[in-house]
Amino acid sequence: MFGNKLESMKQMNQMRVKMKRLEKDLMALSFEAKSKNDLVTCVSDGKLN
Repeated sequence: MFGNKLESMKQMNQMRVKMKRLEKDLMALSFEAKSKNDLVTCVSDGKLN
């Protein structure tokens, strides 16, 4: 029973590490979209602010 809890805690820690890495990757992304007639351009990055 204790082994199962320890294994679950390890898995949760691994998931937390993966989520932090994913957040960093998303914050590094940026993309640009243009309308068909090039009148509107939208630039976005992964930052929340």
